[in-house]
Amino acid sequence: MATVSDTVLDPAAAAWLRRVLPGHRITEAGPLGGGYRNENIRLVTDGGSYVLRRYLRGDAARTCAIEAALAARLAAEAVPAAEVIAADPDGDAAGLPMLLARYVPGVMVSEAVARYPAAAAGLGA
Repeated sequence: MATVSDTVLDPAAAAWLRRVLPGHRITEAGPLGGGYRNENIRLVTDGGSYVLRRYLRGDAARTCAIEAALAARLAAEAVPAAEVIAADPDGDAAGLPMLLARYVPGVMVSEAVARYPAAAAGLGA
């Protein structure tokens, strides 16, 4: 197991990250909230910050594939979205579907809805 900042990455996931981020060294790793069906880990490297999403429940392979395809579609339409660096929907690399995207700072939708319920209601949330 590879441990970075008290966050444990299994060897297969760490090997996949080395393949998809060649030449970058992970200097920090820590859990991000908000994942019920997945685990989100923020990774800081010497080349930037990323989010590793490991899909744990439900139709994990399908969800991973859909999220990767949606991010590509949004980028093609010039809609701001986190860039997907790599995805492994079938879980071939580490036994679980994984997606790596650039980290984008911001507020989780659930937090924004809680803070501004009237605005959220106007959007149909």
